Amino acid sequence: MTAEEHIKEMMKQYNEQNKELGSVLVNERENQMKKALEAVQQRKQRKEEEKVKAEEDRKRKEKEEKAEREKQIARVTAEREKRDGLLKAIQNKQKALFKECYSRPIYNFNRNLHENQVQNEDFQWLHDAKNSELQKQSYKQLLEKIEKLSHDVDRDLVALQKGRE
Repeated sequence: MTAEEHIKEMMKQYNEQNKELGSVLVNERENQMKKALEAVQQRKQRKEEEKVKAEEDRKRKEKEEKAEREKQIARVTAEREKRDGLLKAIQNKQKALFKECYSRPIYNFNRNLHENQVQNEDFQWLHDAKNSELQKQSYKQLLEKIEKLSHDVDRDLVALQKGRE
């Protein structure tokens, strides 16, 4: 039994019991019953509105969660693509270069030129920097020896001049 049915039944019982009372009392009681019915109907409407609002909130939250999941998926796929690119670079024997971590000088890679150099076994340009470094070291060593010999000769000449005097 719903609240409306219960109130209607109460009204019927009351009308049967109080037919003898004056019309004023009956009218007052009927007004109270009508107000009770209106209150029940308003409560039903509020409940329905709350259900509709709750359903809308649930749908909105689902949409937000779905959008968040899609953003997360897009971010993960972008990170995976970056990782795959780095793995390809590493597999192609290119060192991975990260900010502030330079392990060797960078030069442009020309595949055709590289294949030509591999066929002709012409990799002298890789050793040119080492040779120039070796030349610098040997030049320094020779310069040190010359300075030492020059110093020894000067010292011996000074000793000879002191010995003559």
